[in-house]
Amino acid sequence: MRTGTWEDLPRLRRLLAAAYSADALMAWIFREPTHRADAVAAWLGLFLEPALQQGAVDVVHDDDGHVIAACAWRPPDPAPKTPAPQNPAPRDAGAPTVAGLLAALVGSEHAARVGAGLALLRPHAPQAPSAYVQFLAVDPGHQRRGLGSVALQPGLDRAAAAQIGVHLETTNPDAVPFYEARGFAVTAELDLPAGPHVWVLAMTDLEEGHRE
Repeated sequence: MRTGTWEDLPRLRRLLAAAYSADALMAWIFREPTHRADAVAAWLGLFLEPALQQGAVDVVHDDDGHVIAACAWRPPDPAPKTPAPQNPAPRDAGAPTVAGLLAALVGSEHAARVGAGLALLRPHAPQAPSAYVQFLAVDPGHQRRGLGSVALQPGLDRAAAAQIGVHLETTNPDAVPFYEARGFAVTAELDLPAGPHVWVLAMTDLEEGHRE
């Protein structure tokens, strides 16, 4: 278990593609299945960059150093005071934006529909400072071995130490009991327009973050 670095970014993109390509949200966003894995890797990879720069990606690797699980976090704004990033990597001025890449991948009209749908989630975010579980991914070949809990725990510990809450959304019904067993509670449910059902979960009892 360690903090992710920029050198992990290609591996993390592949991990997200493997873990999320069959996810209902990704299928709603990227409707064409043929190249969905590539689209997921490219688009979600953009969200990883600020998390890596903030030291907010925790990775689990096997004995050969291959990343097999990871959890990426988005700290609240303003973020709790943390040491300056040890490996900042300023983005190229010509690098794609999240919105721009999505439009390039799915077309402007569908990208606008996706953006409007995802905006429906914002009112359900906690009002108090809360860290957001952006991605929790386990390589499909290593699932059901407790690695998700291992990858999640460091971020829960950081949130507890900072005395802030934690929240997330999921479209995976199997993930709901996983998070509930670790102290989360469902705070809202909604259906995205012509899209999947979404569960919003949050943890405000900070002591729960220390569950093993």
